[in-house]
Amino acid sequence: MSYTLINLVGDLNTQLVEQGYDDGSQEFIYFNNGYIEFVGFNGFTLWNSDADEREWDDEKDEYKLTVQEYVIKKFYEYRENLSKITLTLEEDN
Repeated sequence: MSYTLINLVGDLNTQLVEQGYDDGSQEFIYFNNGYIEFVGFNGFTLWNSDADEREWDDEKDEYKLTVQEYVIKKFYEYRENLSKITLTLEEDN
């Protein structure tokens, strides 16, 4: 699976660059600690092989989403959650 995940991360980062996010501040990452594989974005884990949260389809005997589909779904959920954050600066007295 590693080769597929490395390609996925490369493809997603290429899409970021093509959309103008080419300063390295926004990036998908792949990490393997020798036991568990991780795919993340800016330090947030989108998927890992040890705690795979994808739904299983008993009839088809496979996951309902591929890892690629799941990573993109989790990225959009992460982005949506970030868009709800409101920050303000306190004015100096």
